[in-house]
Amino acid sequence: MENGMVLNPDGSANAEFGTEPDIFAELTYEDYLKYLEWEKNNPETKGLVNPYDTVVNKVLEIINRRLTG
Repeated sequence: MENGMVLNPDGSANAEFGTEPDIFAELTYEDYLKYLEWEKNNPETKGLVNPYDTVVNKVLEIINRRLTG
C-alpha cells in the first residue's frame, strides 16, 4: 500500500487507485487546430477519418510497433 498521494507523470493525482495509465496520448494545441481545419475542409469525412486525431494515431503507432517488433 502506498503512503501519501501518488502522482502521474503529468503531475495529476490518482488518489483512488494510485496508478498511472499504461498509455498517455495528449492532444496538442497545434494538432487540435489542424484537426479543426481538416474537419472544415473535408466535411464528407467528418467523424470518420482525420489524420490529426492524436489518440487514433497513437494507437496505430503502438499496433505498428508491436507488429513490426
